[in-house]
Amino acid sequence: MREQLRAGIIEEVQPHMNQDGIIHYLPHHDARNPGKTITKLRIVYDASAHIKGMKSLNEVLYRGPINLPDLAGVLLRFRMMKGKNLYVDNVIVSLNGTRDALEKYVKMKSIFNEALMNLREFLSNDEEFYAGLPYEDRAIRKNTKILGIPWNPCQDIIQAKLNPWTEQELTKRTILQFVASQYDPLGFLVPIMVKFKIFLQHLWKENKSWDQILDEQDHKQWKSLIAKWATVVKNLPRFVTTFTDLIGIHVFTDASSLPYSAAVYLVSQEMHGTKSSLIFSKSRIAPIKGMTIPRLELMAILIGTRAAQFVMTQLGLINIKEIRRTKFTFRYIPSEENPVDVATRGLNPKQLRGFMPWWHGPSWLVQGGTSWPQWEYDFGNNDEPKEITITEVLRMRKDHNLQFIDAGRFSKWLRLLRTTAWILKFIRLTTKNGLLWLQSASIEKDRFTAEDYKLSEWLLIRQAQSEGVNDDEMNKWNLFYTEDDKLWRSASRLENSELPETSKYPIYLPRHNPITELIILQQHENLCHAGITHTLSELRSRFWIPKGRTEVKRMINKCRICKRWNSRSFKLPPMASLPETRVNRSRAFAYVGLDYFGPLSIKGNVPTKRWIILFTCFTTRAMHLELAEDQSAETFLHAIRRFVARRGYPGLILSDNATQFQAFKTIITQVAVSNFLAKEGMTWKNIVPKAPWQGGIYERLIGLTKNALKRAISKYLTERELVMLIAEIEGILNTRPLTYANFDDYVIIRPIDFTLPNASLHLPMIKNDDIQEEFISH
Repeated sequence: MREQLRAGIIEEVQPHMNQDGIIHYLPHHDARNPGKTITKLRIVYDASAHIKGMKSLNEVLYRGPINLPDLAGVLLRFRMMKGKNLYVDNVIVSLNGTRDALEKYVKMKSIFNEALMNLREFLSNDEEFYAGLPYEDRAIRKNTKILGIPWNPCQDIIQAKLNPWTEQELTKRTILQFVASQYDPLGFLVPIMVKFKIFLQHLWKENKSWDQILDEQDHKQWKSLIAKWATVVKNLPRFVTTFTDLIGIHVFTDASSLPYSAAVYLVSQEMHGTKSSLIFSKSRIAPIKGMTIPRLELMAILIGTRAAQFVMTQLGLINIKEIRRTKFTFRYIPSEENPVDVATRGLNPKQLRGFMPWWHGPSWLVQGGTSWPQWEYDFGNNDEPKEITITEVLRMRKDHNLQFIDAGRFSKWLRLLRTTAWILKFIRLTTKNGLLWLQSASIEKDRFTAEDYKLSEWLLIRQAQSEGVNDDEMNKWNLFYTEDDKLWRSASRLENSELPETSKYPIYLPRHNPITELIILQQHENLCHAGITHTLSELRSRFWIPKGRTEVKRMINKCRICKRWNSRSFKLPPMASLPETRVNRSRAFAYVGLDYFGPLSIKGNVPTKRWIILFTCFTTRAMHLELAEDQSAETFLHAIRRFVARRGYPGLILSDNATQFQAFKTIITQVAVSNFLAKEGMTWKNIVPKAPWQGGIYERLIGLTKNALKRAISKYLTERELVMLIAEIEGILNTRPLTYANFDDYVIIRPIDFTLPNASLHLPMIKNDDIQEEFISH
């Protein structure tokens, strides 16, 4: 303490000291470790201590990136001849001989001396190397610890060891302290600790307070757990294998109703044969709400796959990009042959010490593949391998997936923003200390401030980025991370312009993300449902969306209001097959459709109206026009008689449900007439009421006839002129082409060709001057 006081690291508190600004008193205590050779006592500063309702020093200081290597990875490499083992002030080096070790010693001392650091307390399993070291650099050659793992350098063995249990009051606090004190970074003691984890979860289910004494039943259960407790469980050889001797890595997984576990084994070829060794293990307990056994089995496979990838990356057997292409083969084995079965059932220390399958795997593991269980399933041949081996197993981003709220359940951006603001306000009002980034949120219960909406937007954008940013996206779109707002932004070529910073470095939003889609739709609505270009230009003033035009177009096409105004009319259903009367060979006018249209006014002393009756052939599409004085059934009967006299009896007549048709139909249903028509093979059918499209075959020709009449009549006609004009229009429409007319076609099929082949129905144009006066009456 006096040394730190002289160095100015600490200072003594005086009553008259300046009280301005933020003041924090740092508690401290001593940590004693009699097992240490040099620093048996050290000072520990408790920066996590705080006054009730206030923040600690650790909560307000920026942590910074963690550059330490993984401690379990260092211990894995310690058991093999692998470098990169520097952890804080601990250096672990493996070499092939004494000479190489001494040369390495000289080089390391030189490097650390240049950094003004004294590298000392060298310890080795090689006595010759240890004897060649200067006395002041030697550590006492006895049992020691390497990053907390007991190591005997003389025998070169490590110990799987437990801390002893001291009798004390049984409460949830004391049991948790005991379980947490068991140091097992490589998972050697998983079968022992799994029962203790289950017991702790049982205490949580009972809602016991921290210092409540356990009841008699729980007390008996605890006594049975520690009945055969032993501190030293197993002595294991420190050295496993070299990388040149390594054959393969095998992972075993298993699950029961509560725990699920996985263990990784290294198989290597030694001088005296093949051996396998437990290298790493993991175990988890199912949540209190429970899971199904199949899901727990899948969870065990998941942590097993992650454990295999962890071992491979820490040992340098594979890099991150290669993991995405790594192919895992899955096999099934019975429970009695699965060494991880004990990691779900649990063993006491003495049982685990003698259970060799846990330490070395099943006996058939070191034999050839022919002696292994034959059932297998290769997920590499599955239709969806990426969902199993990449999406669920590998996280290539440095940031964790921040799933704060399910944005896919919202249809409006403002609604999502308001819901997020309510959640943040609830967290702000219910937490004692609160989160540092949440301090800007208002504490008013009944309204939101602009800062609340800004904070909600920031959190939602971070969530979207955590779901979409990866190494490929960063390289492809030139993304960079800003420490000020902790957001990913896109670097542009406009950084030298006078544009706002948000436009020069827009916020990155991933494609096909529900938050991105809601932001696009909100901007589209803010612009009164503007088009693609306008919406995109406004978005790019703040955000960068890869392939933004495509994304904006896709979302505008989903806008319900725009769909309602821009959508096309109702698409008609597919047309049914044509009836037999339309497609089979028959004589002209064997099957006809008929209809009335009009009236037409004719010139005379008294205004008079006339109607036109149209007959059309189903097969040849020829037409026949009759002039009718009125719409009575008698007039219609006369027209029918004229038609039959010229064209013959039709086998079928199709019409709508007009009054005159129904009256005529009543006449022909009389017994005498009906028998005559039946003898001639003539039937009458009406289309379904209010279904005019069923009479489209004659409705279309009525339209053509009306168009011809409109263009031919410029003034009122007399009845004789109208009769002549109707006959000419009939001839003209019967010479219309029935198929597409190409300029190069010599013969064009017309309706008239089925009754008068090659007929020409047009007279030459005759001027009035060429006609003698006595032939002109008007």
